[in-house]
Amino acid sequence: MMSRLLFFFVFLYTVTTVTSTTSGATSCRTSCGNIQINYPFGIDKGCGASQFQGMLNCTSTDLDFFTPSGAYRVRSIDYDENTMVVFDPLMSTCSTLQPHHDFKLSDIQNAIIRPSYDTVFALFNCSNDSPVKNRFKSLCFEAAGHSCDDLYSACPSLTIFNTLPGNITASLGNSTVRATPYCCFTSYDTVRVMNMNILDCSHYTTVIDDGKMRGVTPVDWSYGIELSYSVPEIGCDRCQKSGGTCGFDAETNIFLCQCPVSNDVSPRDCGGGVSDKGGCNSSKANYATLLLAMLVLPFFIFVFLYTITTLTSKASGATSCRTSCGSIQINYPFGIDKGCGSPQFQGMLNCTSTDLDFFTPSGAYRVRSIDYDENTMVVFDPFMSTCSILQPHHDFKLSDIQNAIIRPSYDTVFALFNCSSDSPVQNRYKSLCFEAAGHSCDELYSACTSFGIFNTTSGNSTVRATPYCCFTSYDTVRVMSMSILDCSHYTTVIDDGKMRGVAPVDWSYGIELSYSVPEIGCDLCRKSGGTCGFDADTEIFLCQCSDNTSPRDCGGVSDKGGCNSRSTNYAMLLLGMLVSFICAIS
Repeated sequence: MMSRLLFFFVFLYTVTTVTSTTSGATSCRTSCGNIQINYPFGIDKGCGASQFQGMLNCTSTDLDFFTPSGAYRVRSIDYDENTMVVFDPLMSTCSTLQPHHDFKLSDIQNAIIRPSYDTVFALFNCSNDSPVKNRFKSLCFEAAGHSCDDLYSACPSLTIFNTLPGNITASLGNSTVRATPYCCFTSYDTVRVMNMNILDCSHYTTVIDDGKMRGVTPVDWSYGIELSYSVPEIGCDRCQKSGGTCGFDAETNIFLCQCPVSNDVSPRDCGGGVSDKGGCNSSKANYATLLLAMLVLPFFIFVFLYTITTLTSKASGATSCRTSCGSIQINYPFGIDKGCGSPQFQGMLNCTSTDLDFFTPSGAYRVRSIDYDENTMVVFDPFMSTCSILQPHHDFKLSDIQNAIIRPSYDTVFALFNCSSDSPVQNRYKSLCFEAAGHSCDELYSACTSFGIFNTTSGNSTVRATPYCCFTSYDTVRVMSMSILDCSHYTTVIDDGKMRGVAPVDWSYGIELSYSVPEIGCDLCRKSGGTCGFDADTEIFLCQCSDNTSPRDCGGVSDKGGCNSRSTNYAMLLLGMLVSFICAIS
C-alpha cells in the first residue's frame, strides 16, 4: 500500500511540474541517434555549456566525442551519474590488436571531463625499462581480482605476446613455463603523465570496472572509457525552472537562457516564476510536493544517521594535509599543502597565519567561506569599489582552467559604474543588463557614499544626472574588460535572496564562486579511510593512507566503492528503521 501511495505522489508531482513548465523552443537538438543530449552538452551552435563546445559532433546515426588524439564513439550518457561512456576505435581489444596509439585530452577536458575511477587502462608488451615496471610500479594494480596477465592467455588478439623472444620456452626444473612481457593495470593519470612512448608499452586497452568484472573472463569484459564530467552551476538550473533552455552566445560565449516566448534571449532566466534564489514562485501550495517530502523525509533521516555512524567508524588517513585555515575548513577538492586536494586547484589557495586567499591572474581575494554542500566559495576583492569605498580602475580575471572549474555563480551580480555613452552595455549589449531583486544599479549613485561623486547636477538644471550603469553577470566582464566596457568602476553583490527591499548599504558585497571537479575516485578513497591528494611531481591522483599511498584506495573498498565489512552495523540499521517508522506514522 505504501509503495502504491509513493508512486501516486511521484506521478502527481511529475505531471504537475511538467505541465506547469513551458519547454524552451530553441534550435538545440535534444538527441543524436538514440542518445539524449541535455545540458551541459550540445551539438548545435550556442547550445549547452560553453566549456563543452566543439567536443561533440552528431552524424546521421552516431555521436562522436573529440579530443586531441582523435574521435571516440559515444555509447551512452548518464545525466544522473554525470558519466559518458565512449569507445576508442583505434585501441586494442580482446579480439583486435591495433597499432601503437595514445589517448590524450586537452587541458580544459582534463579539468572538466576525464576518465573515471571505474576506467582501467591495461598496458601491454612493456619493456624491462618501462617506468611502470620500475620507479612507478606502485601505479599498477589488480582489477576486480584480475591481473592484466590474464589477457595474454584469454584474448586471441594478445596471445602473440604469450611467448619468449624467438619463440623459445623457458625450462624451470622439469616444468615448461611460457613467459610474457610485462603488463600493467593502471589509471588514466598514468597515461596522461607518461605517453605510450615514455611508458615503453606497445599497446593498450581500456576496461570499465563497473562491478561486473569479478569472476568474468576477459572476453566478456566491457571495453571502453567511462568519462566523469562536471561543470559549475552558474544559472542553468534556474533557467530551466523558468521555462528556458540553457545555452550561450556563439560569438562571446556569454551564458544565455533561451526563452520560448519570443526570439529574444535572456542572460539570466525567462522571468515569471523564478524567485531571487531560483525556486519557482507560486501563490498556491504544491501539496503533491509537500506530501512527497513527508514520505521521503524518513529515508533521508536514516541515510544521514547511517552515514554519520559509518564515517565515525572509519579510520581517517594520517596525512600532512591541513584541514583548516583560520576558521575555514579545507576539504577536497581544495588543499593548501603540497599534494593535497585536487591537482586542478593546486596553487589557487594560500593560507597565511590568519587568512585564506584565493589567487587569480588579477590578484588575491580573501576567502570568507566555503560551502561544501552547495559547492560554493565566497571571496572578497580588496581592490574593488564598495558602497563606502571608491577604488581605482580594476579588472576581475580568471585563468582558462579557473573559468572551467570555479567561476562566479548566478547569485553574483556585477555592478558597472560611470560607463560612457559608447559603452557596449549601453548599446549593442544592453540586453546583458538587468535589475537585481527589484533594484536598479542607479540606486547606488544616491544611496552609496562612494558613488555619490557621480551623482552631479548637469549645468543649471535642477535634475541630478548620473552616468550609465549596469547590473550584469560575470560573463560580461569576462568577455569585455573594464577598458572595453568603458566603465571606470565596478562592485560585486551576492544576490542570495536577501536583497529585495534592502538598502544598498546593507547588501552583501563579495563574489560567490561556484566550483566543480569530476569524480575520479576521491569518494571511494575516503570510504576506504584515506585522504585524497596527488603526487606533487606528476599530478597523479593518490589516496593517502595511514601507512602509505595508493593510486586507488587504502583497501576495504569493493569494486564499486562500497565499504566492505564482515560485521554489519545492526544497531544502526535497527535505529534507522525505527526512526523511519515513527516519522512515517506520526
